[in-house]
Amino acid sequence: MIRFYCLPSAALVGLSFFAAVTALLGAAAALYGILRSHHRSKMRYAQDALQLTALLQTLLMLYCVAFVHLNRGVGSVLLPELDGLRCAVFILLAGLGAVCAWEQKRLWPLSAALAALPTLPVCERIEGAFYPAAFALALLVLSLRAVRLLVIYRREFDHELTAFTINDAINALHSGVLFYAPDGAVLLCNRRMRRLMLALCGGVCRDAKAFYTALASDAPLAGERIRMDGGVAFRLPDGGVWLFARTAIETNGHEYVQLAASEITERFALTKRLIDENEQLRERSEALKTALQNIGEICRDEETARLKSRFHDMLGQRVALLLRGMRAGERIDRALLDDLRDGIDLERQTQERDARCKLRMLRRLTEDIGVRFIVSGELPDTQGEASVCADILTEAVTNAVRHGFASEIHADMEEAGGEFRLRITNDGPTPEGLIKEGGGLSGMREKLAPLGGRLEVETSPRFVLTARFKTGVRA
Repeated sequence: MIRFYCLPSAALVGLSFFAAVTALLGAAAALYGILRSHHRSKMRYAQDALQLTALLQTLLMLYCVAFVHLNRGVGSVLLPELDGLRCAVFILLAGLGAVCAWEQKRLWPLSAALAALPTLPVCERIEGAFYPAAFALALLVLSLRAVRLLVIYRREFDHELTAFTINDAINALHSGVLFYAPDGAVLLCNRRMRRLMLALCGGVCRDAKAFYTALASDAPLAGERIRMDGGVAFRLPDGGVWLFARTAIETNGHEYVQLAASEITERFALTKRLIDENEQLRERSEALKTALQNIGEICRDEETARLKSRFHDMLGQRVALLLRGMRAGERIDRALLDDLRDGIDLERQTQERDARCKLRMLRRLTEDIGVRFIVSGELPDTQGEASVCADILTEAVTNAVRHGFASEIHADMEEAGGEFRLRITNDGPTPEGLIKEGGGLSGMREKLAPLGGRLEVETSPRFVLTARFKTGVRA
């Protein structure tokens, strides 16, 4: 270290400061390496020992520079015993570096020994005036090595599974998590579960078993208790809904219990809405079913009431004319009697209007439940044919709404070349596989049989029902 006595005081101060910074970096790297993992191995112990030895080398270099700076005025020199310590540290660095390099199949662990080599007493005599520069270069290499180790250890720490990282990950969960022993002793409880305990019980529960018992029983807790499949849910005062579920866990012969809390606020609202809509749909479906089953009677009663009112007025006028003629002694008009007899045949006129009444009532019913029923064309003029078409339309609309979940139904009726065609389509999903004809389709075929008609069913690309029959055939 004789060459250092020739350096200016400022250079010694700067070199001392640089050596101190290098020592701090080396100490941080050594500490970070020791604390980075709880899973120790021989290789980890060797790496930690290497870094501690590199730190010792840096401290020796700092001591040498500081000693020269503080004692250059009195002429004191380093003790010869210190040279032996410097050589011993170098040998230890070289040995540990060789072991780590062999295991890692890399030369990087030898960097500390290579940096310490130019600072040895034997190299000082060879380097001469360049020894201070070699000394500063060695400090630079050791400081860069420490910085690199800190970066590597930090990356390992970010990707390594430790008790700290597990705790941070569990606390970051939006769901509540609680692990406890069969006797109720809490083993792990994240931040969300503690907040739920505060909201429900007013404090953090130390007995997890008692906490779950309070959840599952009728014990008074803050919030509304909701029984659900798979657990019990609570609606908290803030409006949030949380589902608690318990699961038994067995590992390495030990039994534990996991209690998880999941927020189902949105799912619960959607489920409740779906239940309400399904109930409304069921009620409408039942009402439609009842109405369609009684549509014939409804139409007959409505038409009969209308005709009774009409004939009440019409017959009243004609009876008044008849009575006036009788009082005047006039001869009764035969045509007036025939007209009066034909006018009271309510049954015949009611039957003629029954099919059209069914179609009108069908439109009204589908409109009431929010289904668009679009009809193109007119029913046949013949009462029997019109009645068959009305019955087929009623059955087809009923099936489309109740089983096909249709929201729009089209019925096209046309007559061409002595043949009448009724084509019915809807926007519901098409049935999968072959259609097994039940009472509905079979009943339609039976109604078409007296007319010599036929029924055609298509399922691709959409469901189409077509009824055809020759017009003029008496049903």
